[in-house]
Amino acid sequence: MSQFKVDIEKLRLIGWKHWDPIGLSDFKDDYGEAWPEDEYDTYLIHAAGMCANGKSVIDIADFLELIETEYMGLNENKSSRARAVATAKAICDLRSK
Repeated sequence: MSQFKVDIEKLRLIGWKHWDPIGLSDFKDDYGEAWPEDEYDTYLIHAAGMCANGKSVIDIADFLELIETEYMGLNENKSSRARAVATAKAICDLRSK
């Protein structure tokens, strides 16, 4: 099992910028508070682990799409695949830095 350390803040930025399947990046509650920044951590950390273990960008994108459509129960839409691929690429790019 290969490992690489990933900065959680960078991982979160990737998740919010590229993926954000629930569309929470602009969410504010009745008190003006933003959604918790760690909302997608579990999925993004798992995706980073997949990359560290040699999974392809396509495999990681498939995982992210599965989370979005099956676990979160969201309908697949035109942007689902593109967002998942962009997120997977950005996560794997962290490894080379």
